[in-house]
Amino acid sequence: MDAPEVKQRIAQLGGEIQRTTPELAQTFIEQQIALWGRVIKARKISVE
Repeated sequence: MDAPEVKQRIAQLGGEIQRTTPELAQTFIEQQIALWGRVIKARKISVE
């Protein structure tokens, strides 16, 4: 992730590099799964 080419490509794609611990990264992922799971259920979104 420290390579300039990687940082540039992530920025081009609209991403941000976040420095964190594995535990905080896991917590973030779990929160996102819960959030988007609720959105999907509320909107009755399904795979075609």
